[in-house]
Amino acid sequence: MADRWTYQDEVMLVSMWEILGTFVGTHDLGRTESATENRVRQMKKSGRWQEVEAEMKMDDLHWDAVRINDAFDKAARREKRLQALARKQARESAA
Repeated sequence: MADRWTYQDEVMLVSMWEILGTFVGTHDLGRTESATENRVRQMKKSGRWQEVEAEMKMDDLHWDAVRINDAFDKAARREKRLQALARKQARESAA
C-alpha cells in the first residue's frame, strides 16, 4: 500500500512545486513522478491546493505579527530601562 500524503507533504509540494516540479515529490518526499503529478492534479481539482496556499499565507501573516509584537515589546522594555535610568540619575543629582 502506498504512503498517504500528510499535511507536511502537501505543504512542501505546494511551496516548492513552481520551482522544482516533480523533483519535490521524487527527491524530497520519496514518491514516484506519476504519484506526485497525480497528487498535484487531485489537489488542484478538489481545491485543496488553494486551501494549503491560504493556510501558508495565514501562517506567514501570523509570524509577521509575532515578529512585530516582539519588536514592540523590545522597544517598550528599552524605554522602561531608560526611564528607570533617568529617574536614578535625577535622584543622584538631587542628593
